[in-house]
Amino acid sequence: MTMARTPSSDSRPPRTPRVPAALAGVILSLGMFGVVLGSTVPSGLYSIYQRQMGLPDSITTIVFSFYVVGVVVALVFGGHLSDQIGRRPLVLASIALSIASSATLYLAASESVLYLGRFLSGLSVGLCTGAFTAALRETVGNRLGAVLSTALTSLGLAVGPLFSAIVAGRSADPLHTPFLIYGGVGALMLAVTLLVPETRARVARPRWAPRVGVERAIVRGFIPCALAIACAYGTNGLFQSVVPLAMPAVGTSNQLSMAGATAVMLGASAVIQVVAIRVTGPWVLGMGLLILAVGLAGTAVALGVGSAALFWFATAVAGVGQGFSFRASLYRVTELASEERTAQTVSAYYIAGYAATVVPPLGAGFTGGSAAVPVVCGLLAAVCVATFALERRTRDAYPAPVR
Repeated sequence: MTMARTPSSDSRPPRTPRVPAALAGVILSLGMFGVVLGSTVPSGLYSIYQRQMGLPDSITTIVFSFYVVGVVVALVFGGHLSDQIGRRPLVLASIALSIASSATLYLAASESVLYLGRFLSGLSVGLCTGAFTAALRETVGNRLGAVLSTALTSLGLAVGPLFSAIVAGRSADPLHTPFLIYGGVGALMLAVTLLVPETRARVARPRWAPRVGVERAIVRGFIPCALAIACAYGTNGLFQSVVPLAMPAVGTSNQLSMAGATAVMLGASAVIQVVAIRVTGPWVLGMGLLILAVGLAGTAVALGVGSAALFWFATAVAGVGQGFSFRASLYRVTELASEERTAQTVSAYYIAGYAATVVPPLGAGFTGGSAAVPVVCGLLAAVCVATFALERRTRDAYPAPVR
């Protein structure tokens, strides 16, 4: 494993545990999966919160938006720090915040505590994205690191709601038991991650002020990638919040099936990223955006006409498109970024994605609730097509290696 250094790096190697790179990669993968999973545990419980606390659709989307606010705050103020002080402190902090979020949500008895818990989970994911992605890249290589980080993110987002819905359905205390179990597993995860070595030396004079941005030389190539993750994560936001609540339109209203929609979409995303790892080329990003547009349009039609079969098929198609779009755009960004600004650039990329995550759910929540979901899905499909057109125009002008 090679230590990444810059001219301003401290010449002394960081004093951290030493384990084989392969084992470190496994631990980092499990840690990233666990943090992302923890952030979506509440998504499988929203209908129960609505029933027991009397929350309307608009409040449910606000609860979700606090998660997004937490992510963006962490990315803006902490996204660059792993380039400055090393990956390990940020990786450990993200896991600790995830545990704190779980404890807060375990105690939640009011809307305000739900807001706080979701904000903390957003902070954990915001720190996780840049630090874990950079650490995996430096531990197992850029290509495998990019695939792992995108696949693990999608898989964690898929499993979280399913985990909480299954546990809640089998528990006498459905709003507490999922967080109790996750908190215990999170503590174990934190202890194991202490074994992971540092992959980047601390710079001699760390810059603590927020540093989020993109180098001028790569802006032209970065913009289509930022729009692509905006489309992919906008889809995530819909399926983690308001799409499940709109499922009575296709004859489904039980909690497990609602969580299953999120799991199918994000599960398809995770699977395609692994199965199609050899599907490469500069055209993959555009292909993913078109597939995503088809899936979103199909979801809109299915909800409009009440077809359960079309809904599940379109959900899976959307997941495939989301997976290709996410993987190809993240890999292109990590290839474009200079070594000393990897986490900073990846954080800017994720800010674009997470900022877009909340827009479609809020748009649906405040313009008609679940009844507005088909229209919002259709509009997002149109944005995917527009992003495809822009990506094609910039692909030749600013080629980037997407292998």
